[in-house]
Amino acid sequence: MPKPRQGKLFDELPRAPRIWRMHVNDAGDGCCQFKCRRCGHDSGWIKWEWPVNENHVGKARRGIPCPNCNSEKTESQ
Repeated sequence: MPKPRQGKLFDELPRAPRIWRMHVNDAGDGCCQFKCRRCGHDSGWIKWEWPVNENHVGKARRGIPCPNCNSEKTESQ
């Protein structure tokens, strides 16, 4: 006969809503073009400066929030 399962000690913590991001599609000298893989939104060319004291390469790799995908989430809530 199997043992009964132990009850949960802690409730699950609420999570932050997911942020859908656009990632670099093309990059040039001082500008980037981002594209969303979910909805296909294209940002066009955005001026993207590379100052020495901030990690803008990491920000570009991480991506920027997609206005189309994230607006659906806020409208439905």
